[in-house]
Amino acid sequence: MRTRSSCSQSPSHCARYQDWSLEKDPLPSTGGILSPSLRVYSGTLAQASADGPALCVIGNDRPVQPIVSDPEAANFASLAAAFCRLVESSETVGLGELVQWATELIVALYDAAMRLPQSDPSGQDAPEPVSQDDWQALFKRLSVQLGEINDYSFVFDPYDQTSAPVIGSLADDLADIYSDLHTGLVLHAAQANDDAIWQWRFGFENHWGRHAAHALYALHIAKHSGTVSWIEHGRPTSFGPT
Repeated sequence: MRTRSSCSQSPSHCARYQDWSLEKDPLPSTGGILSPSLRVYSGTLAQASADGPALCVIGNDRPVQPIVSDPEAANFASLAAAFCRLVESSETVGLGELVQWATELIVALYDAAMRLPQSDPSGQDAPEPVSQDDWQALFKRLSVQLGEINDYSFVFDPYDQTSAPVIGSLADDLADIYSDLHTGLVLHAAQANDDAIWQWRFGFENHWGRHAAHALYALHIAKHSGTVSWIEHGRPTSFGPT
């Protein structure tokens, strides 16, 4: 987008991401880089589930009658919230931790997205997307933090043998995944669960899923080639740059 283009898993798996859960403390300060609108769902995700049958309003739309959350959707929402929290507070962790957590969460999100149930949108207007200014703030901060491992090469169509490599960006990938997941989280927090599921599935199949696949390969190479260790410790490894 550089140009704007109840847990169903095991308790040990869920606990793995507990530190990034939005059901815990408010997000760490981002130093004023992000607007408050980006954290509209912070602290309300759990509250929305506890409100029972109360009607919720999205923007200026008519009240939406909440439905019982599908367990797979609830699990995905938890992972999406953890990913968004990581991206918003990435400056509080080191490069190695960012790479490790981003990799684990992207793998978990990809798996969980394939398990999302089919859903039809209600026809209600979707929430406002992450603004261009907020997206740029995320992108710039992540670009600086990722540094030498930010840019990588990939091809748009792996089945086109004549396709030339282009430059990808991990910061672009993470910010775009964040933006798509954020929209669904706002809907989920308002208990518009069918709309949230539809948004997540559509984005997975057509947009953020591709960013996730591209980012995962780049993150794998960066971590397991020794490059991240080389950067963090300032010394070459047997697999690091020469």
